[in-house]
Amino acid sequence: CSPRPLVVSVQPMTDITLRAATDADASLLHSLARECPPLDLHTHYTYWVKAALFGSGCFIAELDGRAVGFVTSVSTAERQLIWQIGVLPEFRGQGMSHDLIDAVVSSAFANGRGGVEFSIAPENAASFAAFSSYAVKHGYHMNEIGVVDLEDPLDPTFREYEKLYLMTAVA
Repeated sequence: CSPRPLVVSVQPMTDITLRAATDADASLLHSLARECPPLDLHTHYTYWVKAALFGSGCFIAELDGRAVGFVTSVSTAERQLIWQIGVLPEFRGQGMSHDLIDAVVSSAFANGRGGVEFSIAPENAASFAAFSSYAVKHGYHMNEIGVVDLEDPLDPTFREYEKLYLMTAVA
């Protein structure tokens, strides 16, 4: 008797809800980031600051009450920067990243910001694909506007390099 092949049907998720993150979600955001490689894992306090001070641009995606994705961003009066976006591995490829990006973009535009900035490491093809396909789908411009190039003078092995992008509405 030979084993039967496993058949998996991937269908778009329709029961995903997005909610604004609150300071009480700091540990949840930390846990989600830990489960979403290749994201950098920050301290619980960092996630508390993001949710407590920038909660209008931080969202959690839930499916049947279970947190399955998140986005955090920081902002000033003029600028909105997506800090991290993560979707649990088993829920990737189903459009949830677009929903999370859209929540931040909508918040930015509603608050009078002309666009959303974000950085992507050159080797993170999945993140680039998510942002660029979102921009195309919604008719937004996505332009490279610079780089984030960080070195630590006390640790010669450290270097972080990412390209910085700006997504804006088409005029």
